[in-house]
Amino acid sequence: MEINDLPNDCFRSIFDCFSLQELLQYRAVCSHWRILIEKICAQKSSLKLFESFNVVYNYCNCLLQYTLYEHEDFVLKRIGQRDDDLLISGRPTRRELRAGNAPTAEPTGHLLGNLFPNITKLVFYYYNWPTEMDLHSFLGKWSFLTSLSLLGMPHLKQQHTQIWNAINSLQFLNRLHLFEITDSIPDLPVMQQLEQFTLVNYDGDIVALLSQLGTPIRHLNLDGINCELHQLQELLRRAPFLSTHLTHLSIGHLFFRETTVYKSRHVVRTILRLICNSFQSLQYFHPKFVYQVISSLAC
Repeated sequence: MEINDLPNDCFRSIFDCFSLQELLQYRAVCSHWRILIEKICAQKSSLKLFESFNVVYNYCNCLLQYTLYEHEDFVLKRIGQRDDDLLISGRPTRRELRAGNAPTAEPTGHLLGNLFPNITKLVFYYYNWPTEMDLHSFLGKWSFLTSLSLLGMPHLKQQHTQIWNAINSLQFLNRLHLFEITDSIPDLPVMQQLEQFTLVNYDGDIVALLSQLGTPIRHLNLDGINCELHQLQELLRRAPFLSTHLTHLSIGHLFFRETTVYKSRHVVRTILRLICNSFQSLQYFHPKFVYQVISSLAC
């Protein structure tokens, strides 16, 4: 009896002991293993793509810093379990993706899309984006995405428009999480359908961006964002439905300007009272820092 004579259930139990990264390599052992492993890949509904293990470490620190480590879209799963969805997809991995009969010139996005055709949740974190990691190709293959977490953008500016256009084409997307986007985010019609939106470390016009949200929105996470109280008031003026639809609100730095110097206790009470009066359906409110800026000193 040879190992390939084992029933498929036995192979599945054996393969459960290995990481998703290792399984991609074992596809090259023989055609039988490739078929079995590709069936496992086809059943995956979530995927987390990282450039290297160092980037995974940075990602974990980011989750801790912004208290996102329990969020179902971000949490890392244990390697070797059936729900393992971590893939360290650096440049050498293209050889692993091509195991079988895939054309050598096929873009990495198409290779991943063919291997994992049923992805609905994607985390994509590349510190130094290689040119072959074309995110817009991924998104074109995974048109049924419901959750997308994007950490950073490629250095090549010409790719930005392609990525935003690809995001706008995702008809089923209802959770979008954007981290460390340094350039201005353009108009995103897809925000009209979002139920959850996360924006971390963004220096652009948040009022213009958030006013694009639609009535399905329930969770708004603005960690690492400096937000002035009057900006929230202006946002409610442009999108008044937020006062009755929003149930969860998290803000990194929330402050207001005033000529009179108040004690810290008064500052907190003032902000909490205004927030409670402005967002009537709010069930969870988490400002990391609240403070007052003295107008006479701010000029």
